[in-house]
Amino acid sequence: MARTSISIPDDLRDALREVKERINISAVCTRALWAEHRKIKGLPEPPEPEIPSLNDIHLALLRLRQAGTCFNPSAVNPLREDYAYAPPVLCITQTVEVWHEGEVTNPACESVAASYIWDHSEWALYEAIEMAQRGDGKVYVEQDVVQLGADPRESTHLIPLWTRHADEGFSIEVWPCFTGEDKHSEKRNEA
Repeated sequence: MARTSISIPDDLRDALREVKERINISAVCTRALWAEHRKIKGLPEPPEPEIPSLNDIHLALLRLRQAGTCFNPSAVNPLREDYAYAPPVLCITQTVEVWHEGEVTNPACESVAASYIWDHSEWALYEAIEMAQRGDGKVYVEQDVVQLGADPRESTHLIPLWTRHADEGFSIEVWPCFTGEDKHSEKRNEA
């Protein structure tokens, strides 16, 4: 991501010091610059993304975790004491064309553009949504399953298994269409 400097009046700088923990200045400036760019170019304003409430997202995560939802339940049980859910991750996808031997084989393939551990804040969701909008993508909250304990093959037994991925867990689409359901639930129900 590119960096740049801006000049602001001293009184605005002083006012921002009081609220800097609650404002993502880069995101605010980015939105303002895009708005000015659209205005100059005569482009329409995009609709404001609707973000589900954090409470709705947390309730969906809790419900799926309590149910032991995972991608491969026949092989992994996240409710057993030797497995656990990893911290939730925000995953931003984009729509890309897939080419094979000079021809488009999939004109609208969903590809991961970025993912990072989610701090459960609304502004992190808003930034993820802005990225997804530009790439014609989606935003998911994902919870992988990891192993717990120590690796018995290691002589020191100090290497934690939680560094080992055990299962994809589940993914909840947050934007553009929040359902509160795992995106893989239909595939599991068909099997």
